Amino acid sequence: LPPSQQFNPPVITTQPIGASVSAGTAFDLTCAATGDAPIQYAWFKDGALLSLGATLSIASAEAGTHDGDFTCRVTNPGGFVTSDQANIFVEA
Repeated sequence: LPPSQQFNPPVITTQPIGASVSAGTAFDLTCAATGDAPIQYAWFKDGALLSLGATLSIASAEAGTHDGDFTCRVTNPGGFVTSDQANIFVEA
């Protein structure tokens, strides 16, 4: 491609951070990235797609349902990058 049509892949600037949360409480995971627009965010738990957007919001944490490893895949025209794993432990 000519230089004007080359895109840089996204770079994650804010990684999601794992936590222990109490059952029934809300929690958010956030990911932020820089790169060529448009930038899209997709959240996965244990490899399964959960949600789209830069922030994953869980209204009421449930043991067994929301325990696990969460990642965010950030995509733009230049490619994609996957965030570090954020482990969530739900305390019953």
